[in-house]
Amino acid sequence: MQKVECKIKALENYKGGLDIDFTLPNKFSLNWFVSFSEGKYESLSKSTKSIKSGTVLNKRVIALLSECEERRKSDNKQSQPKAKEHQNLIKRLREELEITKRERNAQAEENIELRRQLIDTKRKVQIFRAQIRDQNTNRKILSMKNNES
Repeated sequence: MQKVECKIKALENYKGGLDIDFTLPNKFSLNWFVSFSEGKYESLSKSTKSIKSGTVLNKRVIALLSECEERRKSDNKQSQPKAKEHQNLIKRLREELEITKRERNAQAEENIELRRQLIDTKRKVQIFRAQIRDQNTNRKILSMKNNES
């Protein structure tokens, strides 16, 4: 009886729009109800005296399952437009992602080219400085030779 009451409380919470601690089934049915075993909920037998066909509790469970099924269907209908919106959003975000990737790749290529130019410029500056040092060294040598003579 306690297993049944625990499951009934969970279904009432779902029906009332409260948080639930179980995965929604594809369809609320008596077979699902008795085999439902998740977390604190345990499966039970259809032949359990408390939910045997024709008992008050059986009628209560079947009515509750029917109400939960109606809510599940109405939630699905309400979520379909949202699902379409989400699909459109996902599509738009994927397109933006592709554009961003292309821009990033272009920037990366530009960055590589700029680094190559920087390296070339540094080499030219080093060569130019070496040439200036050589010229200064040659001038010193020439001035020393001129002073000796």
